Amino acid sequence: KCAFPIANATFLVLQLDPIVTKGNEGVVHHMTLFECESDPKWHGYSAECDSANMPQHLQNCRGGSIIGGWAVGGESVSFPAAAGFPIGGKNNPKFAVVEMHYDNPDLKSDVVDNSGFKIHYTKQLRPNDIGVIVMGHLVSPLMAIPNNQMLWNITGYCPSECTQKGIPGAGVNLFAIFFHTHLAGVSLDARHYRSGKELPMIAENPHYDFNYQELYYLRKNVKLLPGDSVSITCGYKTKNRNKMTVGGLKTIDEMCLNYFFYYPKLEFALCQSQPSFRNFMPYITKLSQQGIAPPAPLNGTAGFYTALTGTTLSDQKLVQELYNIETYRSPMYYCAYGNRTSFFNDFTQIKATNPLNKHRLLEFIQAYVVE
Repeated sequence: KCAFPIANATFLVLQLDPIVTKGNEGVVHHMTLFECESDPKWHGYSAECDSANMPQHLQNCRGGSIIGGWAVGGESVSFPAAAGFPIGGKNNPKFAVVEMHYDNPDLKSDVVDNSGFKIHYTKQLRPNDIGVIVMGHLVSPLMAIPNNQMLWNITGYCPSECTQKGIPGAGVNLFAIFFHTHLAGVSLDARHYRSGKELPMIAENPHYDFNYQELYYLRKNVKLLPGDSVSITCGYKTKNRNKMTVGGLKTIDEMCLNYFFYYPKLEFALCQSQPSFRNFMPYITKLSQQGIAPPAPLNGTAGFYTALTGTTLSDQKLVQELYNIETYRSPMYYCAYGNRTSFFNDFTQIKATNPLNKHRLLEFIQAYVVE
């Protein structure tokens, strides 16, 4: 966690330069810079993200608003002349949390890393403040991809209910996108819907390469209005894999995410979906009963991860059934507004007023408990 050195005045971030420690290029997977409302006493604190040593102050920041990020192949991020990311002052973040993800399959014990970001900022304010909305599929084992597939599409949705709540009448201007999957990802697209009709596609990358992940600036800003819907579709190739692949943090797992950079800045921070537990649970049970999947340990979503990553799916009827669940059945939605409010939808509406992060979310959904 770091403190911005200009807490009493408003400044604008104009550019973020990723700094990867020399020699660690093969270990640093990606890093995300979150804005944070936290106590100054945590300045400089560092701990494993999901450990008991991580203060709740910092845990909450991980599910909130993003300033920027970096992944393999990426370079510096520069913001357009009309906008910048506000820091300091009365209503803007005065602290930031850097979440680091490492890929260390060889379990090297001698890696010392000081990677992070160089932040360029100015006193010269611009007309607009920048924000980031994360859309796509929730990072969860319920994002399941069968083995031996030439192309398997997964779609994450941001429904009209979430944009209606999070975006004001004048809308926001999308000016850049950052697509993200892992090694099995081969394509992504972002589609836009309004009043039941599909509008021109926002962006697509039919030749995605994990080793070249960049921020893409749109040729023309796209207006996102309250009540609009957005879908993020990711294509995966698992022809060389003999076990199922699921959503997770490891490089061998998968993600389906898009980071929309926009202005003017809102509290609206995240809008994602995943298959409903009530639709997915019977399918996992069937796989276990037929001896196709090992029994899921009774430890929440970690149990699903263990069971599905140990499964070889060769019955085409079961492959088709999974496709139907992921493609045609009503999903569960998750929308986050700043670091404070979350909204869930699984046929019924469930609200949580206490801060939640993405990791607590999974346990929350499984128990169907409103805090």
